[in-house]
Amino acid sequence: MTRVAVIRWAGVAAVAGGVCWVVKGGVILLTGKEPPVVFAVSFALLPVALVGLYAAAAPRGDRLAKPGLALAATAGVAAVVAGLGSWLGPNAWSPRQDTVTILTPFIALAGFGTLAALILLGIAVRRTSALPHHWRTFPLVIGIGFVPLMILGGILENIDERLLEVPIVIGGGRLARPGCRHGDC
Repeated sequence: MTRVAVIRWAGVAAVAGGVCWVVKGGVILLTGKEPPVVFAVSFALLPVALVGLYAAAAPRGDRLAKPGLALAATAGVAAVVAGLGSWLGPNAWSPRQDTVTILTPFIALAGFGTLAALILLGIAVRRTSALPHHWRTFPLVIGIGFVPLMILGGILENIDERLLEVPIVIGGGRLARPGCRHGDC
């Protein structure tokens, strides 16, 4: 597969992962119940999307690209393990509100590993000008922007548990944005 094809398919994975977040958050906000599989699929798609940022930045020689790729790959494996474990394993493996289970470290690694990889690869893309001018800073802004969204989620969750999904819908919408044409969305 060519580098351009990898970048394009990674873009598709980013949009699909973002849409999964929007769907998951929207369904929970409306019904209070999490749709099956949607979040697990997004957890696996987003590290795949980061491979495209690596493919864009690596040929230009930024030293943060390889650690970003390694973190994305680790997060992807952790996401698959967490997804398969919650799907195939006993219910006791799936964490609830305040429980820690065998899958908790994999879920945390999938989430925070993806975020850290996005920030590293976002810096690499910005330094190398690997994306067109109006998109150059976008991955880094998305990565850093998740920090205040997580804080907002924690605050909103204290008001109503469902409101935790508001930042997830916002973040998913931002992840799906690269699917817009010519940066006009």
